Amino acid sequence: ETLNPGLHDNRIVIVEQVTQGEAIGGRVGVELILPIRVPYPGRYIEIGLDAEDIKINEKEIFKIKFMDYGKENLTDLEALINIYNSNNELIGSIKSNRVSINPGETKNLNVIWDSKGNREGVYYAKAIVNYDNTKAEASTDFRIGDLLIEIISINGTEIKKGNIGKINIKLTSKWNEKIE
Repeated sequence: ETLNPGLHDNRIVIVEQVTQGEAIGGRVGVELILPIRVPYPGRYIEIGLDAEDIKINEKEIFKIKFMDYGKENLTDLEALINIYNSNNELIGSIKSNRVSINPGETKNLNVIWDSKGNREGVYYAKAIVNYDNTKAEASTDFRIGDLLIEIISINGTEIKKGNIGKINIKLTSKWNEKIE
């Protein structure tokens, strides 16, 4: 009753008692993490967003996780997912189906986005759910296409035993961004 709403990380620690005397030694200990989530008064949700890397022109399946940590039901929730390219330009938006959720409940929704017409690269997606003049947000990165490098040539010198040799490799990047 005295804790504030939210997740509290509590720990139970048991440590072997040290015997008196002068010596160097070790002690045995065990620690148990005991998370306690205190519900928020009224209505409160948190969301998660996950996406996997896909090939060019495939469909991305965004996985949205709705978690109700309030004390009241939430009805008619809808997530808007905005998709951005590596230049942070909005290239698409998609809405989820509507969902209702009860206190303490978690619901998962899949939202499918067709990546057709988008180049290979790293993309960023941000999900937003508006409710009761409050906003829950989550984001994730994903990649379209394959990270590809073509080996043009390999040239080396004769390496004698006990010496360090030099090998030159000429590469061409087939990726549309800098590869570290």
